[in-house]
Parts: sequence; structure tokens; C-alpha cells
Amino acid sequence: MARYGFLFRNQIQQSEIQEIFMNQDEKMFDREISERERIRSLFAEGMVHGPDGKSAITSDWGDLQLITLLERMAKRIASTDEAPTLREDLHGRSVCTPTPLGGDLVRLCTGFDQFFPRRHQHHVFNPWIKVMVVACGHWCGMQGFGQPAPGIGIVPEDEVALNRIVRFVRRVCHSTAFKWKVANVVRLALQNFRSVCAYFVWLFTLHSRLLILRVDLYYRGKGKWWAYSGEADAAFDRFMRALRESRIIPTVLGYVASREEGPERGIHFHLLVAMDGHKYKDARGFADQIGKAWAEKYSGPGMLGSFFNCYSRRGSYPFNGLGLVHVRDWRKLIGLRAAIRYITKPDYQVKVKSDSERNLRRGLIRATESKLGAPRKARHSMAKVLRILGPAASPDRTATDGELRRRRGPAAADAA
Repeated sequence: MARYGFLFRNQIQQSEIQEIFMNQDEKMFDREISERERIRSLFAEGMVHGPDGKSAITSDWGDLQLITLLERMAKRIASTDEAPTLREDLHGRSVCTPTPLGGDLVRLCTGFDQFFPRRHQHHVFNPWIKVMVVACGHWCGMQGFGQPAPGIGIVPEDEVALNRIVRFVRRVCHSTAFKWKVANVVRLALQNFRSVCAYFVWLFTLHSRLLILRVDLYYRGKGKWWAYSGEADAAFDRFMRALRESRIIPTVLGYVASREEGPERGIHFHLLVAMDGHKYKDARGFADQIGKAWAEKYSGPGMLGSFFNCYSRRGSYPFNGLGLVHVRDWRKLIGLRAAIRYITKPDYQVKVKSDSERNLRRGLIRATESKLGAPRKARHSMAKVLRILGPAASPDRTATDGELRRRRGPAAADAA
């Protein structure tokens, strides 16, 4: 994937990028984009941004890194038959040494925070993370793993614990019940992703150019505790109603809001808003208006809210999907898809557990009458929108020509 690193340093002509984007290496190219967005989102989730523009790392940073490691380790253990330890003769003695899997598992266990499950007791993890949390919480608390000494290996107690962890994870992950849970998580995540993508495809059918805003909304200080009250839920509903009715910024065409929670930053929201790009251009100004309305009017008594305007860091995105996005601008469309993937992310579901509140909400797709007049010109074609955001696309890649043909006929793939 490193071979495509130059794409993100703007040292290549658009025609060359277009050629790479459309050729057989497209999947690798999409994985590069997805990985860079994941790294960027890790920094975003693990930091708080003050109104003075300064940022600070929170304890969420370490938890998010641990969550990623737990999920990767569970998938690695379940997908291979590699043993965590290996017995070998050394100078006439039988010595137990960790395999590459065992070495990584020891490092994970020694870095596992025993208070992690307690901090996240109100959160719902996906099945991969949950099984590793159970395994590490049980055996890492009982066994203080030590680093293997050269020529000596690991102690018998560590050998037993490592093998028990691996057997437990494989037994659970290979069970039918676990596979059903994973399939359900993947299905719901893909359903949310495609639902939001379909929503933006519909918006692009109405307007060939959208102004995309992205704002993160937080509670600060005592507001973190107030955020769990029914009053806070009602206040956020009023905020979304005011936004939907264009009482905060003019002519809101659509919106998507995601509700999440972190141990230190508490409940917070990720917001995507679409405006008519033919009428409005000031992405930074309108995003600031949304954030200030949240902080000063809708975040509880005493102005408990704060916000971060993502447009101010648009240069940090691998592909910037903020500001003006045209139906033919495939780079901006990929950036928009990355933002949608982030909001509907299945990687680590640190979602608020609530039966009454929706963690993801968006505007409605309404039936519209056909517009009178001539059809759109070729430069306003929806081909690239459908390729990147259409029903055949997925969170990590665009639709292939074959998928487009199956969905919309040969003309669609040829136009793309």
C-alpha cells in the first residue's frame, strides 16, 4: 500500500490518479484511503478541541488503541491454527518460547488495563472485541505475564495461560452463535452505511453540487453528567428540529447525526449537513454557526456544550469531502464516503446502550416529482456518484463495472 503514498502528497497529476483509481489496483487504493481515514479518526476520537483552537489528548486515546488491538487479535487467533507457544530443546533442556502470535498476545496482555471493562460497562462492543475483553479480563488478571528471557523462555504458568486464552477465543469464535452475532453486526453496519449513502445519492439527484459541513458536538465540564439526563435528550431533539427547519443555517437540504460515548469526553455527536452548493459556499462559516448554536442555546443550562469545526482540519483528511462537492468530483465523493463510513463505523462499536434513543439518525428520502426541462448535461452525470456511493458500493471500495452493469445496465458502467 505504501506505493500509493505519493497520492496523498499531491505529487501526481489528476489524470494519473484517475488512471490508478479506475484500474485493477482500485481495491488496494481504496484500502489505503480507508486505513488513512481510520488513523485520522483515531486521532480525532482521542483528542478534545478547545474553542481557542488548542487540542489535548484524552484517556480515550489509549482505550481506542486498545480496542483496535483487541479486535485484530481476536480475528488473528480465529483465522489461523498457529499455536501461541513452542517447545524446543536448548542445551538438553525443554524450553517453552512464544511464537509470533504468542509474543503479540503477551504484549497485549501486559498492556491490558484491568479497569477497561469497568470504564466501558455501559457500552456495546462488537463480538470480536467482546470475546477478547472477556479473555484478557480473566486470564490477564490472574496471570502476571512476564517477558520471555533469552535462553530460558517463559514460565509454565504463562504457557498454560496463553494456550487457554487461544483455545477459549477459538472455541467461541468458531461457534454458530458467534458467527450469527458477527453477521448481524456486519449486516447492520452495511445497512446503515448504504442507507446514508442512498440518502446522499438522492440529494445529488436534486442538486448537482452540495455544500457539505461536518461538525463534532461535545459537552464540557459538568455537562458530561447532564448529557445522560432526559433533559439533554430533549435538548438535542430541539437542536436537530431547529437544524432541520433551517432555523440555525439557511436551506438545510439534509443531515446525518451519530451519537457516541467515550470514557472521558462522554456523550458526543458527529454531524454531517448538506446545503445547496449553487447558492452557498462558506463551509467554515456555516459550520461555525451550527457549533455556536449548539454551544450557546441547545446544550443545557449554563452553555455546557462545545464543538469542533472539522473544516478547519480539512487538510488532514486523505481525501477531503467537505465544502463544495460536485457530482463529477470523484476525489471529494471518496472523501464524503470516508466520512459516512466513519459515522456508521463497525470497527469498534462504542455506542450508547439505549432502547429509547437512536444512535444514528438522518433526514428522510421524500418522493419528488420529475423536474421539467432538458435532462442533465454529461458534466452533471450521476455516474461517479453511483459508482462511489451507489447501492453496489461498500464502505471500503467503489463499485466495479460488473456490479454497475448488474445494477443499472451496461450504459452506467461505460459512463463511469
